[in-house]
Amino acid sequence: MLVPSISEGVPAASIFPAKYPDIRRSDFPTDFKFGASTSALQGQNPHRATWVMLLFPISTTKYDTCSANPGNITDGKGEINQKGIDFYHNLIDELVKNGTSKIISSIIMKRWTTINEPSVFAQYGYKLGLPIPDDPTKNPYIAAHNIILAHSAAARLYRENYKGYQGGEIGISVSIEWFEPYSASIADKEATTRAFSFLVGWFLEPLVYGDYPFMMKALVRDRLPTFKDEEKEVVKGGIDFIGINYYTSRYARSLPLNTNVSPVGGYIEDQYVKQEVDTDGRPIGDPVNGNPNIYSVPDGLRDALIYMKNHYNNPTFYITENGISEPRDDTIPLEQALVDYHRIMFILRHLNAVKEAIREGVNVKSHFVWALIDCMEVGSGYSARFGLNYTDYSDNKLRRYPKRSAQGLSQFLKD
Repeated sequence: MLVPSISEGVPAASIFPAKYPDIRRSDFPTDFKFGASTSALQGQNPHRATWVMLLFPISTTKYDTCSANPGNITDGKGEINQKGIDFYHNLIDELVKNGTSKIISSIIMKRWTTINEPSVFAQYGYKLGLPIPDDPTKNPYIAAHNIILAHSAAARLYRENYKGYQGGEIGISVSIEWFEPYSASIADKEATTRAFSFLVGWFLEPLVYGDYPFMMKALVRDRLPTFKDEEKEVVKGGIDFIGINYYTSRYARSLPLNTNVSPVGGYIEDQYVKQEVDTDGRPIGDPVNGNPNIYSVPDGLRDALIYMKNHYNNPTFYITENGISEPRDDTIPLEQALVDYHRIMFILRHLNAVKEAIREGVNVKSHFVWALIDCMEVGSGYSARFGLNYTDYSDNKLRRYPKRSAQGLSQFLKD
């Protein structure tokens, strides 16, 4: 259930922080898409009518949109779940009813992401130290290899059977971080390239060039699966666009290389990189309240986009996730909890970074805020709030209240 904002009617000038970047909707191309993302997996999403009403204030029928992850379309065994199909038909009907037909024609039916953040579910369990009874030195690479093959098979199927009459695109959304050298040493500068190759190149180099980064092959060696010649033909060029999920950046500090012995730990140790959040007391960016792993580094998004433009032949980019959290504290009065100036500042600063990347020739087509609503977060459960809309977890109807950031984004889109 959506509840009107308690701060509804607040003058536009008071929505924004006292000092914020000088950025406007008109700074972006007219076909640039703005919106917010959510995930059916990560929380009990609202009824479709409420979902649309949450979306509507932060989108316009002329330019802007919102993306949602696929719902429960299959049962995991290959059978189609008709209820999942019906849900999306009903959602589309609701969007049309609310005057957002442009959204449907331009995004929901024509741009498809096969897999979200493949690096996360290939190795995140090992990174967290979960008791997984498998070989951490091999299995993340095997999982990633199968993910790449699965994506490529789906992309080929779409192109052969649907692209012709839908005129659509198919891609993959990868989790990225930007890496700055821990020091001015050559070793630390090389460490930034290794870290980026292991995180991003791991998936994108096969999908653009048909094989893994040279650096990964040199360091992982026979533990890294290989593509057969016929697989390379399917994998190479297997994306029409790249989805980008960006939250933070890191310093990369080189560790002593020993290529004669395989590292004990696996994926993390294979990189010979120690990731840091500060160097000589200088943090990588602005700390995020309640989340020691995330720092706000807008320049990192700009620099990563420029790097990928040059390294991957300037593909089309859609920023599919970009957001900031605050710790959940149910003791804070609702009126106070809805005032999230830090999120407005985060969004505007990152939009400014995207604007700068576009001026450098990067082909960025969208920016979606994570998340439309407060929901369950991987690794932190319900202890962090990322939403533009506040979810009242103490209410059995899970009422949602627009935060000040939802109003701010709506105001930005009108300017």
